[in-house]
Amino acid sequence: MDNVKKHSVEGLTAYYLKKGRNWWVETEGKKIRFSSIEDMTDEFPQLLKVEALQASVTRRKIGHGKPVEIIHAETAVLTKDVKCYYCSGSGIAGVLPCSNCDGSGKVTVTAEL
Repeated sequence: MDNVKKHSVEGLTAYYLKKGRNWWVETEGKKIRFSSIEDMTDEFPQLLKVEALQASVTRRKIGHGKPVEIIHAETAVLTKDVKCYYCSGSGIAGVLPCSNCDGSGKVTVTAEL
């Protein structure tokens, strides 16, 4: 049988079984079955604190065309100097100084995480 990934928060343990295609929540020795993740999180909203479950619920809402409130975490901006891709780092494109890197051979790229 496949390994089942269990998610635990505040005394609840939630997991999905492919056989039967059901979500299960274990609490205080009881097992409760749900046919969808939405039903499960409506009954136990504290399960949305688990990032994997929150992402799944959000993805399903977007797929069904329902409005979604997306909470953005803090973003980080990374910068890095790389070899210019127009002139291959030589600073010369054709016979003139490269207009992309101004002849330096390096370009600063940024990424937002």
